[in-house]
Amino acid sequence: MISFKYNVTFALSLIVALGGLSACSRMYKEGTLTQNRMQVAQEKFVREIPLGGSYQSEINEVSKHYSRHGDGAMTLTLAYNPAVKGQGAMRASQMAADISSQIRNNGITDIKTDVLPIVDLPVMTAIVAYNSYEAKPPKDCEMMSGFNDRDHGDNMDYEMGCTVETVMSRQISRPKDLLGRDFENTHNDARGISNQIDAVRSGATNAPLGGETTQ
Repeated sequence: MISFKYNVTFALSLIVALGGLSACSRMYKEGTLTQNRMQVAQEKFVREIPLGGSYQSEINEVSKHYSRHGDGAMTLTLAYNPAVKGQGAMRASQMAADISSQIRNNGITDIKTDVLPIVDLPVMTAIVAYNSYEAKPPKDCEMMSGFNDRDHGDNMDYEMGCTVETVMSRQISRPKDLLGRDFENTHNDARGISNQIDAVRSGATNAPLGGETTQ
């Protein structure tokens, strides 16, 4: 009799346990933490600057944009109308030299200049082009409801972390840095500075500088 009661109790306990596991399996849901990270998109930046009036501020604006987003050589093309008096190839070449000098004064040295005759061009125009990098939010990520406006509607498909990644992408000063940097030619970060003193940390003795002395 005792054995029978024990078996019945064990069977009921097993049924309850299996039922609990079944309920847990039905309640399981995939995590909502996004696995995507911000992206770096490369695109061609092109800016046309008419040279009919004051243009220096626009050149400075383009130089500032290049310093943050640009990479590689900057191409400066001076388009002119050969049919207009005073817009010959010589004048265009001189304007290209003047503008490239202003750009170099802004710290950009890799500049390629050219002139381009265009019939019916109303005014001489500087065309600046270079590779540009932009930091963008993660793919398939939406902002948290109520972050940009007062709409606090429920978004059951929202993935946690999307808003943080999106806001961070807007704060990247130089998006190309997310792709990695050449530490051997870069001394504006902690790693670059650390590389300069690694030899001292290792205990290596510096070679004599040579030359004349005051003794």
